[in-house]
Parts: sequence; C-alpha cells; structure tokens
Amino acid sequence: MSYAETLDMCSTLESAGKASLNDDNAGVDKSVVEALLMLHDMLKQSSADTVFSELGLGSDVRKGLAKLLTQGGCSDTVTGETRSKLESDLGTDSEDKS
Repeated sequence: MSYAETLDMCSTLESAGKASLNDDNAGVDKSVVEALLMLHDMLKQSSADTVFSELGLGSDVRKGLAKLLTQGGCSDTVTGETRSKLESDLGTDSEDKS
C-alpha cells in the first residue's frame, strides 16, 4: 500500500468513525468498505493498538468504526473479525468509573 493510499484510508476511516458516533444511521459507502478491508488486513499483522497508533487514529474513531461494523455493510468475515479485534482491545475503562 502506498503512502497516499494509507493517508486516504486514514481520512476515510476517521470521517466514517466520527460520523458513526454522531449519527446512528451513518451509512457505509464503497470507499469506507475498501478502507475497512485494508484495516482488516492490517489487523491481521498487528494489534489494534499498534495499527491505530501508527495510523494516528484515536479511540473515538475506533469506537465509531466498531459501532459502524455492528450495522453491517462488509462481508460477515471481515465485519466479525475486525469488530472483535477493535472491541477486544478497547476495554471499557471509560464506563468503569464509580
């Protein structure tokens, strides 16, 4: 993947993730599906923490993408594997403050 493709993927994932957090009906268009497929491939090589750190994407984007994946739009395998990887590494520390 070229540097330009990586930048394009990052901006697509960032905008899709943030849109998903703000809008329960945020859709998944073709560019988002392609970016999620690239993310899926990257997550096979490294942990979600490493991938998101390298891409410069925050946990808000990660939560948004996990939420987006619950709504479908990609193949079941990609959706399931990517979502479980994103969610398993996220933890729930923000909700645990009592």
